[in-house]
Amino acid sequence: MKTTNNIPQGYKNSPLGIIPQEWEVKKLGDVAESFSGGTPKAGNNEYYDGNIPFIRSGEIHQKNTALFLSELGLAKSSAKIVEKGDLLIALYGANSGDSAISQINGAINQAILCIRPYNLLTSFLCSFLELKKNMYVAKYLQGGQGNLSGDIVNN
Repeated sequence: MKTTNNIPQGYKNSPLGIIPQEWEVKKLGDVAESFSGGTPKAGNNEYYDGNIPFIRSGEIHQKNTALFLSELGLAKSSAKIVEKGDLLIALYGANSGDSAISQINGAINQAILCIRPYNLLTSFLCSFLELKKNMYVAKYLQGGQGNLSGDIVNN
C-alpha cells in the first residue's frame, strides 16, 4: 500500500483525521435533528413531584432521576420530552461533553441536548462523540467551567 504524506492510499486527511476517501464529512446538524429543554420555575410545587422523570445533565447515564415533573410543570416550561434510545449530550457543568443513550423516557432541561440522527445508528454517533469529546471540549471549553451549546455541537 502506497502512502502520500503518511496517508495510506485510499484515505484522505479531514478535520476529523484520516478517513476513507469515499467518506464525506458533514456537520452533525446536517444528519440529525436536535433540541434542548428547560426548567420549570423553581419553588412552584405544582410543577414538581409528578410522574415525569426530569433528566439533568449529571443523570444522562442513569435509569433513574432525583426529580420528577408534573404535567403542569411540563406544559408551563420549555422542558422537552425525550425517549428511551435518544442520544443525550451534557452541555453545562462538570460533565460537559458527556454523551449517552437515554435509558428512560423523560423530560430534559436546558443543560442537555437531545440528538435524533436521520440515517445514522445512534450508538455509532454516541461512540464517535465520546471518542472526539476531548477534542471539542478542549476547543470550546477553554478555562474554567465553560458551556457547550446546540450550535457548537451541531456545527
